[in-house]
Amino acid sequence: MALTTNTVSHHQVRNQSLGRVVTDAGAAADTTFVVGYAPRIVRFINLTDGNMLEWFEGMAADSAVQTTAAGARSLITTAGITANATLNGFSVKAASIPASKTFTYETVG
Repeated sequence: MALTTNTVSHHQVRNQSLGRVVTDAGAAADTTFVVGYAPRIVRFINLTDGNMLEWFEGMAADSAVQTTAAGARSLITTAGITANATLNGFSVKAASIPASKTFTYETVG
């Protein structure tokens, strides 16, 4: 078997951010996180339930690779993550931020 690989690296890691969010019992809302740069990678982890969303540069808006606490992985195309270069951050849909949970996020730009 022959493999052909192409690696293009126009970027270097210059920015990284970590944050923590605790939601109250109120209704969830679409939420934008401003990190000061346009992220190329976003990981949004539900620490309460163990679920994780991952978005990578080039993915469509509102999409993510979702990993459940049981380890199942799937590509979602709604209720995911949207990077926002204009606001220098990212947005997460309300469906992915349920009430009374603790979340952490990591971004790389």
